[in-house]
Amino acid sequence: MGPHKRFLAWQECNKLVLAVYKTTASFPKHELYGLTSQA
Repeated sequence: MGPHKRFLAWQECNKLVLAVYKTTASFPKHELYGLTSQA
């Protein structure tokens, strides 16, 4: 495990990222491309 992964802020942000990925996985494909272009 990298040293940055020990920080609570990193862990919480990682949980958020995983939740967003899980939520957007069920979106229609045309909506997915609109989200990724904003990143």
